Amino acid sequence: STQSTWGRLCSIIIDARMRAVLRTVGQLRGALASHFVSDKDIKILFQSIRMHINSEVQEIKACVRAALRALPPSGTLCVICFRPPERMVLEDILATEPAARRCTTHRTLPTQSEIQRNHRCHSAEMFVVTKPATLKRQPASGPQSPT
Repeated sequence: STQSTWGRLCSIIIDARMRAVLRTVGQLRGALASHFVSDKDIKILFQSIRMHINSEVQEIKACVRAALRALPPSGTLCVICFRPPERMVLEDILATEPAARRCTTHRTLPTQSEIQRNHRCHSAEMFVVTKPATLKRQPASGPQSPT
């Protein structure tokens, strides 16, 4: 399971640090590789560390929310995500942000032609979002106060 994989990685890193200080990425990679950790798991670990250090999740949230605030009523915003963590953050925002409505109910993925022209786009997913038109305030009904 994913949880046991990450628990095992943490244990390996803690054990390696108890034996010696890990000063380089190469030393960390060596400690993990010596325990038959797959290259894919190491790649995901380094991606997670980078995302944490760079506050990428917070930056994505702030950027998308700022874009939604700047968007005029009935305006459209297009966001292309390349990695699952980006997609999860965006889906969370769209689920909780009243100023955003996803335009499509299906996943918008690159075509085979696009992938042939640019193989790196194979993991891309496009989200198209609109900001609802603002409703005009209705005058309050009931007795009017004297002026």
